[in-house]
Amino acid sequence: FELIEFLKTFNPRIKERILEMTEILRQENEVLDLLIEEHFKDLAQKEGKGIYFDLRALKELPPAIRIRIMALAFRDLTGLDLSFRHRRAIELLINGKGGDVKLPKGFLASRQGEKVYIGERPESFEIQPKELQIPGITEIGPGVFIEATIITTSDEKPSPEVALLDLDKLTLPLKVRSPQEGDRFVPLGMSNKKKLQDFFVDLKVPRFLRKEIPIVLSGEEICWVGGFRVDERFRAKENTQRVLKLRLIKEKP
Repeated sequence: FELIEFLKTFNPRIKERILEMTEILRQENEVLDLLIEEHFKDLAQKEGKGIYFDLRALKELPPAIRIRIMALAFRDLTGLDLSFRHRRAIELLINGKGGDVKLPKGFLASRQGEKVYIGERPESFEIQPKELQIPGITEIGPGVFIEATIITTSDEKPSPEVALLDLDKLTLPLKVRSPQEGDRFVPLGMSNKKKLQDFFVDLKVPRFLRKEIPIVLSGEEICWVGGFRVDERFRAKENTQRVLKLRLIKEKP
């Protein structure tokens, strides 16, 4: 009240001006909220206790819009608002200038490849070392399997979930385990070995998810980082006679 009286000495109608400005801001905020909700409906992909967003789509939006979308996601999940500190940290995360952001109530925001995730910290598992059944299906974790088949052509296109390997270059039996410190391999398309940890950092794979990534071994050498990339030394080529197809699946076929 004293401040208003003081400001009246400069502008007798200051109280009216403040009320007018407040009403203008309220109306503009209503329009902005509608815009945010529309973007949220278009971009949000709810899975379990979290929400995923396409990273490229977020980057195409103005910073003020995308950070309010993330705040809306957090409010949708928890009923809480994001603090300025957390909003700033998430903006850095989206732009590749920051790591995972710990949020209230055990939630977090993280980049997972070309996605941005906000939600509860997903439970992860460690893959216990075991031999792969070839041919056959091997369970490597809760609801996670690797299917192995031998084919005579490499015409089929590989993908992050499907590896096509030269069977004659492999040392059987193949084994699978979680990543270990010091792991190295030659990523597809490269000629030199690369630290697996550096590979994950380059792809911005969250640390808490790395232990459930299947590492398939031929002898002591990595031949496939499951869900990501095969080793250049073991890839199937056009003249490969026998191809081992490995497929990472999330539920039993």
